[in-house]
Amino acid sequence: MLVLGIDPGTRIAGYAIVESDGFALRRVASGVIKLNPREEMSARLASLYTGVQDILGRHSPSEAAVEKVFFGHNVKSALTLGQGRGAMLAALGGSEIPVFEYAPAQVKQAVTGRGSATKEQVAKMVTVLFGGYTAETPDESDALAVAICHCNRSRTTGIL
Repeated sequence: MLVLGIDPGTRIAGYAIVESDGFALRRVASGVIKLNPREEMSARLASLYTGVQDILGRHSPSEAAVEKVFFGHNVKSALTLGQGRGAMLAALGGSEIPVFEYAPAQVKQAVTGRGSATKEQVAKMVTVLFGGYTAETPDESDALAVAICHCNRSRTTGIL
C-alpha cells in the first residue's frame, strides 16, 4: 500500500509518500509545498490544489490521509486552514482514491503512544521509525506522522 500523508497549511503544507507492506514502513518521498504569503488566498489555494495533483501524478498513491483541522482559540486561523484543507481535499477527491482523516491527537497517539505528545516528540519518533531520516521541517515531519497513523490504523483495524 502506498499512502500519501498530508499536513495541511496555507503557507507551508507537508506531504509524505509512505509504503507499507502491513508491517514495515518505508519513506518513499516527503517534503513541503511552499506558498507565497504575499499572494492572494485564491492563488495560494490554487497552488495547493496543483501541488497535490502533481504529487499524485508522480507517485500514484493508493490511499491518502489528511490531518483534521485543530480548532483552537483563533477562529480566523482555523477558517484559513480549513480553506487550505478544502483545496487539498478537492485535489484528492478528483483522484478517486480513498481519503481518510485523522485528528491531531490520533496522529500523535499512533506515532508516540501519547495523544498529547509535543511536535518535538513526534519528530523524534518519525526519525526513529524511518531509520534516522530527519525531516527538514515540522510540516514534513507531521505529514510523515499522518501517513504512519494511517498505515498503523489500516494494519490494526483492517479497514482496508
